Amino acid sequence: MVLVAGNAPQVYFFANRAMGGLLNCYVPGVLANREWTDRDLATIRRTAPVLVVVPPPPFSPADPVRFKVSRPELFAYIRKHYTELVYHDNGWSLLARRSQGTDYRR
Repeated sequence: MVLVAGNAPQVYFFANRAMGGLLNCYVPGVLANREWTDRDLATIRRTAPVLVVVPPPPFSPADPVRFKVSRPELFAYIRKHYTELVYHDNGWSLLARRSQGTDYRR
């Protein structure tokens, strides 16, 4: 499972991976109320996605502060648990949990 922290739901299809949360994209104001936020974060905690995909603008908020403000709980969770930068190129980043010898190709 992976989690796409932005608005690039096509990643799940092309990566042939299941969604790590309830939402296939994160856009400010869309399903961002307390109920959806709590349900989504509970699912993410339960599924523990192997990778977090951070797409480049315009697919993710161009300003990280915007994502932090619109999804503060998710932002804090990602910052705390996905501290290893596995890949970064052309604006795309892949973040993983602290190194545990995981094979990220699965």
